[in-house]
Amino acid sequence: MQAADKTQSIKDEIKKGLGESCDISVKTCETVKGVCVYAYEDALINKETLFRDILPYLKSDGFDGDIHNFVACDCKSTKDIDSLCQGVLGGCLGLYFDEKYYLFSIQSWEKRSVTIPEAENVIRGPKEGFTEDLQTNISLIRRKIKNKNLILEKHIIGRQSNTSLCICYMNGIADPEIVKGITDKITAIDVDGVFDVGQIEQLIEEKPMHSVAGMGMTQKPDVCAM
Repeated sequence: MQAADKTQSIKDEIKKGLGESCDISVKTCETVKGVCVYAYEDALINKETLFRDILPYLKSDGFDGDIHNFVACDCKSTKDIDSLCQGVLGGCLGLYFDEKYYLFSIQSWEKRSVTIPEAENVIRGPKEGFTEDLQTNISLIRRKIKNKNLILEKHIIGRQSNTSLCICYMNGIADPEIVKGITDKITAIDVDGVFDVGQIEQLIEEKPMHSVAGMGMTQKPDVCAM
């Protein structure tokens, strides 16, 4: 298969993997080392970073074909088109070049700022609460616990929604059997979509009709850290 045919084939496969939606862009870029295919979701990426820090470097005469070292953005290799498409739907820029797949973490979307949690307002102590953004919430916990034993495990649940979820625990303190039990329950969730933590609670609660709740909930990072 000639290079042009291979590029078009990859482009068609990526389009098929991402679906025919008006907010999805799949394009090609000419470089001195060949043609690359890139894809992104219009509302989820930082276009300024794309057009200022990535494409100009790929199109420059000095491009040597080494994506990782030449483009100054957070970039990782991925194994195939399916994982590339999944990354694009999660807000990454996906790129195919020289039979390799890459994901650039240049997400940018509107999110609520860290504010006082209305349900747990306090007079003393930190007045910051979790938001709807997972990475923001992870950073809030990391700022409280600066310890290598803080382990975070990401999972994707929901057949259609592909919702990101993170299990956090202290290695050496948390009971491994309890961590495994919770992880098994999370990975066993088999529903079309998960959009609220209350849904997760209902799906993993062993005794939903019990008079005493088996789980606690908090909106405050400091309470979670404690």
